[in-house]
Amino acid sequence: MVLLFVSYLFGNIAAINNADNSYIFIYGGFIFLSIYACTELMDRNQYAVIWEVIRGGFGIYLIYQQEDWFGASVMIPGIQYVLVGYFILSMLIAGYFVLKHKREDRQQLSVA
Repeated sequence: MVLLFVSYLFGNIAAINNADNSYIFIYGGFIFLSIYACTELMDRNQYAVIWEVIRGGFGIYLIYQQEDWFGASVMIPGIQYVLVGYFILSMLIAGYFVLKHKREDRQQLSVA
């Protein structure tokens, strides 16, 4: 999904920048949060859930504020609803993985 978000940014950078000059920086911040949250999750850090909630909450806030995802509903009507579902699902899945890895790490410590 991060690749799709970055691809959308590159493909529509002029439109995103023309809408409001701060949108390009906001979108860049969202990409940064996405990559950081993924990195924390891959490192099996328990704080990955917090970063994923921040990222998902920020994404949902952007959709709520703009009533769209940086003009994406022109190409794909209803994309904002799909993205809200994605953000909620990604938060839940990140929570699942953190709990799963926490149990696995605890079992490995008890065996060693």
